[in-house]
Amino acid sequence: MIKLDLIKRFFSQGLKLQSIVDVLCMGFLISFNLVWLWPFLREVGNAGSLSAPVIPAFAPILSRVLPINECQVAAYVVLFGQLLGVVAFYLFLKELTGRSLPGLMVSFFYSLPVKLLALDRLRFAWVHGDGAHIAALGLFPFVCYFLLTFLKRGRITYGFVSSLGIALVGLVNAFALFNLLLFLLVIFFSELILGQTKVKTARFLVILLFAWGFLSFWYTPGTIWELINSGQGRLIISLFGRLLPLSFFVGPILLVFAYLIFESRESLQPIALALGFLVIYLFLNLVEYLAYADIERYVLLPRRFLPELGLSIALILGIAATISLDALGALSKFGKLILPKDEMAGEEKRGVSFLFLILIWLVGMAFVYFFLPTELILADIRMVKSTGPCVGDFWLTHGQLCLRNCTNWLDNCVGFGMTAMSFVFMFVLVFLGAKRGLT
Repeated sequence: MIKLDLIKRFFSQGLKLQSIVDVLCMGFLISFNLVWLWPFLREVGNAGSLSAPVIPAFAPILSRVLPINECQVAAYVVLFGQLLGVVAFYLFLKELTGRSLPGLMVSFFYSLPVKLLALDRLRFAWVHGDGAHIAALGLFPFVCYFLLTFLKRGRITYGFVSSLGIALVGLVNAFALFNLLLFLLVIFFSELILGQTKVKTARFLVILLFAWGFLSFWYTPGTIWELINSGQGRLIISLFGRLLPLSFFVGPILLVFAYLIFESRESLQPIALALGFLVIYLFLNLVEYLAYADIERYVLLPRRFLPELGLSIALILGIAATISLDALGALSKFGKLILPKDEMAGEEKRGVSFLFLILIWLVGMAFVYFFLPTELILADIRMVKSTGPCVGDFWLTHGQLCLRNCTNWLDNCVGFGMTAMSFVFMFVLVFLGAKRGLT
């Protein structure tokens, strides 16, 4: 009797069918990724050049605890970032739409080992040496979710977590931080066209200031100047120098078009975000491709915006697949088997059946079997594995970015001073916002 009472109490405290579906979906996504990544786990590649402190600071510490060296730790951190991005996408779309299907489909496309999707991320991370960028990419959906929630609801906890996430991305990779800011601007605009412009603008500024408070100690004026003069800095300046004249004509047209279509239509926000991300990265990749002849002498790795373009494509494909499957579930008996009706958030919506998980598992395995060039990628990883830069070299080759070996103490003092000022300013804003109901 006691055991039965405990079981009843356990189920009464929130173990619902929907939570079981979420566990099954996330378990499917993780297992699918581990299956196709398994041949590469023993042949980890290099993490590439590291210009931010998180990975090179923690890799030596973890290497003393784990039976692997610090370079292997860095590579496994990159792998963890890839898996984290898959789960984060599911949770982000689940919260954004209130359903499991969009998150499942977006994460599934994000995980497919084909060109422009997971296959290119694998090459970027373990062959081309852009691992820190790929690892930070896995944090994007989490940061976007907490930003979106804070802009909508105004709970300071969500704002704090989103600011912490922005800072963590910046401390993993500077280029990823730039791309994350583009994502956040798209989310911010999508919220502005839904109303409460002043309140949401104030909340967005609070998040940015608080994130800057976390980052200023590292991104000192000297560091920022080094980044601007680096390959990726010249790449960004070159791209935006070419985009700026075009934006004067294309930008207003796109903004008016988006405002007229998505104004006060919160249900269409996932589509607005997906289209916004896709348009931005189509432009960036196009201009980068056309400008490559000018920046080839500065940039070691071409097409650095491709991972974000793949992320945007996964969003579009996942949303399109969701709309198609919903239509199939409404019109076909077979569709009703794979997408049964379910009660979610007080509304009747299409759920996800176990049969559907089996079907997309088979589709994914077919992609892996027919399209994944395993031996070719393994050969590339083995070729660069021994020549890739070690994590320990970070403290020597990037001395100007490192507090441990930095000789410019004035630059460090300025950085820490800006951090302190940012925190004080943030607390003042939070206090004023609380009085006016903005937070």
